[in-house]
Amino acid sequence: MPKFITRIELFNASDRDYQQLETEIKKEAFNKSKKKKDQPFSHLDEYYKEGNITIQHVTAAVLNATKKLGKKFSFTIMKEKTGYFS
Repeated sequence: MPKFITRIELFNASDRDYQQLETEIKKEAFNKSKKKKDQPFSHLDEYYKEGNITIQHVTAAVLNATKKLGKKFSFTIMKEKTGYFS
């Protein structure tokens, strides 16, 4: 099953904005990866979604969650590498 990881940065955002982002992104069936810092909400947070999905599906889900915040944003999506190469 493909697993996609996303990191979203909100511009001119407060902790409350990131808290709202977390609420909205979870509505899109993303899970939060382990925290890398002691900050409760941060642009360093990563979220993942896995299943029988495509990158287009994941992109649409990220856009749907972030557009509700009314902030400018940027994001990256990575597909987790599976298997080994010889």
